[in-house]
Amino acid sequence: MTNNNDNRMKTFTKTLLGISVAAGLLGLTACNQSEPVAQQAAKAATVISPQYTSFSDVKGGQAQPFDNGWLVTSEKQGLLIVSNNKDPKGKLWLKGEFTLLGIHDDLVVTYDRRNDQVQPILVKDGKPDVQVQLPKRDFEINWLCMQPRKADGLTYAWFGSEHGIAEQWLLSNGKEFKPRLVRKLSVPVGSLDCAYDANSDSLYIAEQNAGIWKYSAQPEAANETELVVSKPNNKITSLFELNGNLLYQNESGDIFDLEGQVAKISGDEVEKLTARNVGNEVEIVSFDDEVDSYRFASLNLELPKPVNKESLISEIPAWVESGTSDRSGDTMDDPAIWVHPTSPEKSLILGAQKRWGLQVFDMTGQEVQSIATGRINNVDIRQGITINGNKHDIAVASLRDGDRLAFYDVSSNGKVTELAKLTTDLSDIYGMCLYNDGSHLFALANEKSGKTIQYKVSWKGMKPSIENIRTLSAPSQVEGCVADDNTGDLFIGEEDTGIWHFSAKPEASTQGSLILKADGKQLVADVEGLALYHGKDETYLVASSQGNDSYVIYDAKAPYTFKGHFRIGTNFDTGIDGSSETDGLAVTSKAVGSGAWQQGMLAVQDGRNRLPDGNQVFKWVPWSEINKLLVK
Repeated sequence: MTNNNDNRMKTFTKTLLGISVAAGLLGLTACNQSEPVAQQAAKAATVISPQYTSFSDVKGGQAQPFDNGWLVTSEKQGLLIVSNNKDPKGKLWLKGEFTLLGIHDDLVVTYDRRNDQVQPILVKDGKPDVQVQLPKRDFEINWLCMQPRKADGLTYAWFGSEHGIAEQWLLSNGKEFKPRLVRKLSVPVGSLDCAYDANSDSLYIAEQNAGIWKYSAQPEAANETELVVSKPNNKITSLFELNGNLLYQNESGDIFDLEGQVAKISGDEVEKLTARNVGNEVEIVSFDDEVDSYRFASLNLELPKPVNKESLISEIPAWVESGTSDRSGDTMDDPAIWVHPTSPEKSLILGAQKRWGLQVFDMTGQEVQSIATGRINNVDIRQGITINGNKHDIAVASLRDGDRLAFYDVSSNGKVTELAKLTTDLSDIYGMCLYNDGSHLFALANEKSGKTIQYKVSWKGMKPSIENIRTLSAPSQVEGCVADDNTGDLFIGEEDTGIWHFSAKPEASTQGSLILKADGKQLVADVEGLALYHGKDETYLVASSQGNDSYVIYDAKAPYTFKGHFRIGTNFDTGIDGSSETDGLAVTSKAVGSGAWQQGMLAVQDGRNRLPDGNQVFKWVPWSEINKLLVK
């Protein structure tokens, strides 16, 4: 949680004075304001005589706000509407045997206990429109959370088990219901409930061995977690989030925020607590499994208004996905774009396959050629290179087998031919990029030590040779680099530190300067792929900010003004997921098709391919979509 959230949690705790209960379920007394807030709340929490309003004998489970009332589950009857907290009576909405429940807008998701399958329902004119159940899972579902994301406007859901398994599903774009599995997630054994915070795009999971865990719910995020509430051997049964406040409850009915106990609900096996704002009150519903009873209470308090805890990064849906790698693991790396000389829609993407060679894809993502060169890592291309009086399109790749550079010729119809593998002076070659000063082609290859060697390329027929002309250095590991043929500017990414500027001109100084630091906000280490987009009026430097799965754009001239950042996200219509953990990327400002593709494109490596989980791929989007987000 951020400092803003901590402050809001304190405010929330301070408001928990003078709570009134709908039917004598929950009571708090005023506290000494000079004492610490958490201590006040702990002292104030008391158990009173259980003269509560109840709705019993339904074999229930979970409730959610619905149509100015509540929708509650019943394994005996189905889904029931409760419209009056003070005199709760159930009206049958849908017959069945249901337990869990989640609702967002006109989408209801519940769990059919008879079939052991997730049952989605669309609400049409207040009535249920039952959809086809999700496929039966290979684990029992014990909890679910709805996830309406702000960044892409799509609705997801999480389904989890006490046995350490969870899944994220894409459900709806608000107009169409089309469920698809996004990814699987390993969670702690004993996980009992979850809560989703839309402001931070985070999933919270409660388990009784350690406490409460926080995961990024961003569909492309790494499967990493953080323990945000440490409570060994606890009896937490419920989580819920309201106005940015994470509250949790144990089976005895004690309610806590992140600072300590704030209330107590009397019960024996209290679970599935949920809440909503109604005017100046917060209405709460919980279920006590021991006595098979829903309980309703109203809290006379004012919660803080929602405040964005983090600045959400805009997302552009992926347009095209390449064919997948033929094997699992970290196998794909850097793309390069070849633009067809007469038919832009026939342009190609050359992709480095780190296990065995070069893959070539057409604009639809279909593989059209592969070359088993060896373990290549980065690839770059220059078109229109004069060799023996003729124009050729030349691609070069760093080849880790033998610390070499691999050369290719791309014909006018897109046929790629390997020309040579030339030995370098590097140890553990890594990244590379090309520079053309109008007279000669240069290859700049680097190694993990931070060293970059600039090689002059010469030709005898179609046989290249290379000459070491100078060495550039950065303090630590480098990989991504890009050179501007028009200005001689050279940008090199030092993975843990930021982006360096050098001159690519062979006669220039070898001294460089760190121009853009990986500050953990705009540019987040590792700094990976770099590319240049040559617009009509400006040239942009594009960088892969691998640490937060985003792409950052700067002016390519000093003072290197930040122009924007974005993520590549889910395309609901095509079923293509976004991109993440990107190593290499490439851009072109030349047309690669008609319509949206006339301003060029961005191609990126996708390190975590999802929807569902799969081997790595490349993805690309038209620059016209990116241009909409840039600061003008």
